[in-house]
Amino acid sequence: FWPSGRGIYLNDNKSFLVWSKEEDHLRIISIQKGGDLKLIYKRLVDAVIIIESRLPFSLDDRLGFLTF
Repeated sequence: FWPSGRGIYLNDNKSFLVWSKEEDHLRIISIQKGGDLKLIYKRLVDAVIIIESRLPFSLDDRLGFLTF
């Protein structure tokens, strides 16, 4: 069973994954062999910035990030 709207993006070198509508609304994963944490973190932050520029996250001062 594959629910409507569920999807996976995996880059060519399999170091970055975006998974929507699985357990979380959006799961973003950045991995790299060799433990280069700076590269892993930069890839993750760059992706979040791009995603948020196209799909704004809902943030409430009291409740934090909102999910529906």
